[in-house]
Amino acid sequence: MHERETPGGVRFVRDDVTAPDRGVYADADGVYALNCPPELHRPLAEVARTAGARCGFTTLGGDQPAVPVERRTIGPETLYVARPR
Repeated sequence: MHERETPGGVRFVRDDVTAPDRGVYADADGVYALNCPPELHRPLAEVARTAGARCGFTTLGGDQPAVPVERRTIGPETLYVARPR
């Protein structure tokens, strides 16, 4: 993991979505995971849904999303945005 600078008004937090600290997501507008493996798609989407936030993620190579998504192409990458239930 690498620390990165973030733009003003943006805060990144690391958390385990299988045992989330719900307080971390209280004011979140979005929950994002880079290279998220399929077994974490559902817990990630659930954490976002519970917080009332949008959920976006990328996958590892050819992994397909394990939750219903909208696909968005950004350069050579695909961003998956989980659909609300």
